[in-house]
Amino acid sequence: MLINAIKRAIIKLRDCDGCKQRRNYLRELYERIANVKKRDEYYEDDGVSLGLVEVKRLTEKACLVHFVNTNDPDLWIPLSQIHEDSEVAGESGARGILFVTAWFAEKEGLGE
Repeated sequence: MLINAIKRAIIKLRDCDGCKQRRNYLRELYERIANVKKRDEYYEDDGVSLGLVEVKRLTEKACLVHFVNTNDPDLWIPLSQIHEDSEVAGESGARGILFVTAWFAEKEGLGE
C-alpha cells in the first residue's frame, strides 16, 4: 500500500506545475505516510496474556473461556481478538495460554 502511494506520488510530482504545487503535494504525501505508520503501529501489538484457560463453548464469532486455577468468571472472547501467539485458537475443549489483542485487553480491563 505504501509503495503504491509512493509510485503515484512520483508520477504526480513529475506532472506538477511549479515548486509551490510540488511542496504542497509533498506535505500532503508526508502526512498520508505518517498516518499509515500510525495506523500500522496501532494494530501491531504483542498481545496480552490472560493466563491458562480452557475453552468451554464455541460459536462462530466467540469462545467462552474458563480461567484455570483462578476464581475469575468465565469470559466470552471474540475470535477476532485472539492474538496469533495464543495457544488457544478457538477449539472447544482446548487448554493453553490465551493471548488477546492489546486493544481488547485494554478495553475490557484485562491482562497483566
